[in-house]
This record gives sequence, structure tokens and C-alpha cells, in this order.
Amino acid sequence: MKKNKVLLFVSIFLVLFVAIAHARWDDEGAWDGIGSSGGGSGAPTDATYITQTVNGSLSAEQALSVLSTGVMRVSTTTGVVSSLTDSAGIAANIDDETGTGVMVFSTSPVLTTPNIGSATGSISGNAATVTTNANLTGEVTSVGNATTITDSIAVSSWNLTTPTITGIAILADAATWLWDFVLASDETQTGITSSQTMGTTVAHGDVVYLAVADSRWEFADASASASSFGLAMALGAGGDGDAVTVLHYGVVRQDTDWNWTIGTPIYLSITGTTTNTLTQTPPSGDGEQVVIIGYPLTADSMVFNPSMVLVEVVA
Repeated sequence: MKKNKVLLFVSIFLVLFVAIAHARWDDEGAWDGIGSSGGGSGAPTDATYITQTVNGSLSAEQALSVLSTGVMRVSTTTGVVSSLTDSAGIAANIDDETGTGVMVFSTSPVLTTPNIGSATGSISGNAATVTTNANLTGEVTSVGNATTITDSIAVSSWNLTTPTITGIAILADAATWLWDFVLASDETQTGITSSQTMGTTVAHGDVVYLAVADSRWEFADASASASSFGLAMALGAGGDGDAVTVLHYGVVRQDTDWNWTIGTPIYLSITGTTTNTLTQTPPSGDGEQVVIIGYPLTADSMVFNPSMVLVEVVA
């Protein structure tokens, strides 16, 4: 009997020893289960776990699968995980950004009133259409056309539509101003023009002069010196008091009224009526003025370059 009691006592002691040997206590001394060699049969209830998918057995968790696709954000104050899905969200979480609006990438970005600052790189490709004012300082280099625009502009071809130039436009030494003397259609021209107030009804191609009496432009007439000086050519139709563009020097084409002989000068006529202010027959009457207006390029086009010299006929 005594021997059996000893064996029972030893058996109970061994069972308790094995149980204690496999028992695990957490860092704070709390009991965390028996017989769990890999980390316990439960989890601390005061912790939050980040999981890939929802795990209903955890008391507190943040499952990544429920977040929207985006950039993961962790709050430094609460530890809460969220996702950033737009430009505003990302901009709100960085502190060295510049500008406002949305994020842009390298292919076809849309920029609204950007301030490029002191750019040291280059802009390549086609600029397409610039729809805002550009204030440029220093040289502008076009990689595609190998053209540098400096304070004095040097380009092989520049098509400008009604530009406004402030300041002085300078043609450098040995530079030329090339005009296209071949006009494509009727009632077209190229040259130096201005807008003036007419004192009579004019048509395209009429030669006019500035009258002293009313400071308006009247038909030029070679019958007197006063109406033969300071000449211009009307480039459109207009009446008394109307503003009409006039040509001071250049090339002009008029198919309806002209039929010039190349090689013969064009003179101011003594007629002084619309469509009849030019002739290739020099005035010959006493007191009439011989004024060369220009010379023909073709039967219906001419160089308009009125002489400042009046030659009066004495018969």
C-alpha cells in the first residue's frame, strides 16, 4: 500500500512538472495557455493587428483588403491605416510640394499658368499652340529647329499675323527685308500701310493725297502740284469720313482696272476720278505735273513707290 502511494505521488508530480515546463507567460506575467510551444492559443486583447483579409477571431484589426486601391498612409498619432486615392490626398500628406492642382506625368500633361522659374534644362518636342502670354528672359532655344532666339531675333522663316511690336525693330548689318512680289489674287498687296480718313468715295487702287483744307485724303490729280504730292494708294472701298487702309510703299495687284505694259513707268494721271488716277502716258499740258508712281511687274501688278520730285510741264 505504501509503495502504491509513493508511485501515485510521483506520477502526479511528473504531470505537474510537464505542464509547468510547457506553460507560457506573457511579458507582463499574464498566463497565456498551457502546452502551446508556438506562441499561445490566444492573442492580447489590447493590440490592433494589420491583416491582409478580415479575420473575425481578432478583437481589433485593420484589414488591408477593405481599403481602396491607392497609396497606404499610416497616421503617426493614432496608427490608423488608410489609403490615398487622389492628388489632393497625397498633397495633404507631404510638406515640400509647390503649386496646386492635380499630379502630372511625362506624357501630354496639362499645365495651367505654370511659373517655370529659372529653367536650366530644355523643352523638346512640338510646342503645339501656346494660348497664354509668355514673358521670356534670356535666350530661347528650339531643339527641333536648331534656332536660337536672342535679343535680336534670327530665324529663317517667321509667319506673323497682325503682330504688335513695341520698341525698335532693328535690321542688323547685311540683313534684308524680303517681300514676296508675286501676289496670289486680285486686290492683294504687301508693303507699308496705314489707316487714313477719306474725303471722297474711293476704290481699291485709287491714288490719293492729303488735302490741306480738311486733312482728309482726296483723289490725287497731276493737273496741279498741290494734288500731286504726298501720295498713297487706297487698298479698299470707302466714302467721305470712312477710315480706309492706304499703301505708302509696296507691291499691289488689281486685275479689273489695270493692264500695264512692262518696261514703261506708271504716272499719276490728270483725271482725278476713281479707277482713273494712274496712266502710262506722262502728262504733257502746261502746268501739269509729271510724277512717276511706280513700275509694272505684270499686266495687273505694280511696285508702288511715288516720287517725291515733281516735274512741271511748261508748254
